Parts: sequence; C-alpha cells; structure tokens
Amino acid sequence: MRNWTTFLMTLIVGSTASYVNADMGQVAFEAGYRSDNITFNRTTNDGTTTNEVNTKFKDLDVFHIGLSGRTAVGGNFYGRAGLNYGWILDGDLKQTITQDDGLVSKNVIDNRFVFDANIAIGYPFYFNDCSVTLSPVVGYAFKAQHVRLDDASNSLNKFVTRYFGPFVGADFNYRPYNESWNIFAEAEYHFARLHAKQSNVRDSGIDQATLTNHTRARGWVFSVGTDYDLRNDWTVGLALKFNNRKAHKSHVIETTTVKDSTSVTQKTKAKNANKWNSYAVGLTLGRQF
Repeated sequence: MRNWTTFLMTLIVGSTASYVNADMGQVAFEAGYRSDNITFNRTTNDGTTTNEVNTKFKDLDVFHIGLSGRTAVGGNFYGRAGLNYGWILDGDLKQTITQDDGLVSKNVIDNRFVFDANIAIGYPFYFNDCSVTLSPVVGYAFKAQHVRLDDASNSLNKFVTRYFGPFVGADFNYRPYNESWNIFAEAEYHFARLHAKQSNVRDSGIDQATLTNHTRARGWVFSVGTDYDLRNDWTVGLALKFNNRKAHKSHVIETTTVKDSTSVTQKTKAKNANKWNSYAVGLTLGRQF
C-alpha cells in the first residue's frame, strides 16, 4: 500500500521554483512529494568507555505544499523566495547503540513535519539574443525536520534538525525566442549551521532526557526542470530537485535529564557525522505578471 501511495503522489506532485523572463515576475503554487534520508553518527568518550550511537531515518515520505515567487528588484537585479510546509507520512528508523553490547531497534515513524524557507537576489547576464540567462545569486535558507516515533519501551521520541545559513549559486534559464516553453536549472552551495536535538519522554512525562548538539554543515542543492506557458499568463512546470548536506566535527554536546522536576545538564565532548539527502519531483502551477 505504501509503495502505491508513493507512486501516485510522485506522479501528481512536486516541489520547485519556476523561471520566467527577467523583466517579468511570477508566483507559483506548489504541491510536492519528496523523500528524505537522515543519518546521525555520534561517538563519545568519558575517559573510560567509548559509546557509539548510529541513528538513520530512511525513506521518509513527505507531502508538502508551498508558495514561491520571483520579481525584478531595482531594475537590474531580481529576487526570488519560497516557503514550503510538509507532512511526514511514513518512514523507518534504525538505531544502533554500542556500549559493551550492541542494541538495534527498528521503529516506524509516527508523523510530524518539515519546513523550508529561502530568499535570494541575483544579477542576470544575457546571451544569444537574451534567450539564455545566467545569474549569480546569493541568499539565505532555513530548513527544519521534526520527526516523532513511538518505540517498544512506551516512550515518545522526538528528533529535530534545523539547518540555516547563507548560500551562493547560479541560476540558468533557456527560453527560445517567441516560444512558450523554457528550461531552467539552479545550483546552490550552502554554508549552514546545524542544530540537532533528541528528546525522550517516558511514563507520561515523569522522566525526560534531551540531547542537543550544534555544528557547521556544508551542502549542495540542485534543481532542473521545464515550464510551459498556458493562456492568460498561467504556467505549468515539471521539475526535479536534489539536496545533499554533511556535517563532521568534534564538539561538546549537552544532555539534559529531568526527573521529579529536577533538571541536570551534562556536557560531553563528541565526534559527530551527520548527513541528509533528499529528492523531490513533480508539478507547479504559476501565474505571470
């Protein structure tokens, strides 16, 4: 059933920002499917014992909607922005904890959400009688993933990741003269901060443990697709979008434990390796102005 749901959603939905001529603007509604894979590898050593925790969220199926747009800025520049909110429909978790003995637990993702926002400004360069546009861009992006699951110990586990920071890139657009279609592509390199948090609540909230870590992350975002002009300035688009980010750093993590209204915070030096990759595919419906 899950495979059929994923297949049908892939056919009808997607996530992208659509391109138009530089002297025009556009607002586009998005309804999208994407698949996420998230990996956290953490190694700590308290002087006597080395602990390794490997957590992998696999095949997170996300359905999301959003709004994107672009317009001329100051005559020579243009700006673009996008907002997306999505629901995690399904997914798997595999966690391996090594401390003397190995422990492996597999869980089904309960639900929660994802949220993306970005804004950028670019300067277009025109080639081949303005049919080809190449635009260097700078911008800022924020991406969040909130995952919740129920495990066999009757605890509610929450995993939260937030990526935010600037990016540089280039936008490409090809639109033949006097034609009603165009091909576009985006490439972005992100300089991000990663904030990750894991919360475990047991016995209706009597005991609570929260682990937080902060580190730098780097990554690429690629988009490619096509738009077609309909009547009365309406457009439809088809696009693919790929995202890949990595974070590797040794730093101090904080673990906060709450029991009987008493909070205790412990700081531990840890070596972390975090990865996130995703893809999205589908359609947009836009309006030119």
